[in-house]
Amino acid sequence: MDLGLTRFAVLADGSHIASPKYLRRAEKKLKRRQRELSRKRKGSKNRDKARIKVARAHAAVADARRTSTTSGPTG
Repeated sequence: MDLGLTRFAVLADGSHIASPKYLRRAEKKLKRRQRELSRKRKGSKNRDKARIKVARAHAAVADARRTSTTSGPTG
């Protein structure tokens, strides 16, 4: 088994495992949520709702990072 940058893993029989994209997706969503939060007026109900969405997006990124470092190519 070989771990790499262009492909997540190449197994002994030559088959490839694609790189997981869930971390990039989560980071992109976090970026969008933070931008939405910055446009809300301080003290408003909509800002509170946006703040909660940012917190959830942060948790998703943290989970994705934790999962990608602990799990191998088999899951």
